[in-house]
Amino acid sequence: MSFIHLHVHSHYSLLQASSTIPALIDKCAQLKMPSMALTDYGNMFGTLEFYFQAMDKDVNPILACEMYYVEDKSKKEKISGYSFRDPSKSYKTIVLLAKNLEGYKNLCQINTSANQKGFYFLPRADYALLDKHKEGLIALTGGMRGQIPYLFHSKGADQAVREISALKQIFGSQLYLQLQTKGVENYSDYNIFLADMAKRKALPLVMGGDVH
Repeated sequence: MSFIHLHVHSHYSLLQASSTIPALIDKCAQLKMPSMALTDYGNMFGTLEFYFQAMDKDVNPILACEMYYVEDKSKKEKISGYSFRDPSKSYKTIVLLAKNLEGYKNLCQINTSANQKGFYFLPRADYALLDKHKEGLIALTGGMRGQIPYLFHSKGADQAVREISALKQIFGSQLYLQLQTKGVENYSDYNIFLADMAKRKALPLVMGGDVH
């Protein structure tokens, strides 16, 4: 059974990832992976390079982004990036995948608005922006920097359930609960929680590596 990476960062995730796009595509081709998503943090700088390099190697490119998001982007709180010392002082993220041309255009709209109207230390989307441009997009709950795993581990399952419900209100069945295992401490309990939520909320599960 082939595996497709849906959560991958390149060196365009500045100061956070070191993978180069040519190396990522070469590895996909070597391992006969039919497709890959590029989900850099808060930008789509590598999209064109990724698209053409992938097409040259017969790898289907999934155009995507991992967006920072807040409840209301008009509120300015001094938070920057991800703090391993204090995750509560970090912007949380959601992975957005374009499933068609409309989704790609909406992803561009989200990125543009997050940078032009929501930028405060980092480009930020909010619930209203995601809801306005949700068509053609698939959302993944993300790895440890995602809002739902953060809430589960720091605030408890009830808070995580509320966030899942809020995101389902926006994305419906296009919200995927992202499992992750390799190399992530204390993630097994969260995976069990997600499997239960998938049944209770009638949402699909997906495996993601959160490659950096």
